[in-house]
Amino acid sequence: MASSLRTAHRTSERGWAPTGSATGTTSFGVSMVHDHLGFGHSDKPVDCAYALMDQTDVAEELWLSLGVDKAHCSAHDYGTSVATELVARSKEGRARVNLASVTLCNGSVHIELARLRLIQKLLRNKLLGPVVARLSSKPVFRRNMRALWADPTRLTEEDIDDMWALLTRDGGKKVLARITQYLRDRVTYWDLWVGGLRQTSLPLAFLWGEADPITGRDVALVHHRESPGSRLSLLDSVGHYPMLEAPDRWVEALVRLVDDLGTR
Repeated sequence: MASSLRTAHRTSERGWAPTGSATGTTSFGVSMVHDHLGFGHSDKPVDCAYALMDQTDVAEELWLSLGVDKAHCSAHDYGTSVATELVARSKEGRARVNLASVTLCNGSVHIELARLRLIQKLLRNKLLGPVVARLSSKPVFRRNMRALWADPTRLTEEDIDDMWALLTRDGGKKVLARITQYLRDRVTYWDLWVGGLRQTSLPLAFLWGEADPITGRDVALVHHRESPGSRLSLLDSVGHYPMLEAPDRWVEALVRLVDDLGTR
């Protein structure tokens, strides 16, 4: 089935609007992927707090502007907190988009279980973070990224070039420390977000790279155990970015999970 895959280059917070599109094929019909504010092709304003609550508002507004009022939601890493805030809003009757299912992938919503890297701890520090971000370099970025792969040889130099270009695009280094404050949001809203996952009646799944050095198999098992009725798919010998390290396996597992959740 031919479908439209829309990417949000600019988000709608503070007047920025979503633009850009690409085509793809999925079993779900229309699929959309967007860059959160501060990431990739989206705007990177230096006067933005980059609070996860705000990012969730932007995501909802973006989806609605594209005509989406019901969707299966799949989220990875930073995006898992946006997804869990949507779960909490759904439980409270505040969600603007009807979630058909939610699949979380390798995120540290359970922040107390995360084995944060040194660079994350430095960027989170409100005094040191801006300095560390300004001094960051591609060699350091390369070393840190390779450490997140189960098999670093799967991460090509071309991939690293693309990632670094997107991170530094439009002054991205200037907002990197602000974005990393999401780790503090995960502490502040732990009860809301983890509690939401534990209590939700939404179809829920966890798709996880087992060999993630930050949030590995143990974190996925905790999520699965405390979320009644949830589904779990573990990808062995895969690290923090399963959709990049093992894309075929990840897509196959995601399609299987969403199809399964759709029958509930």
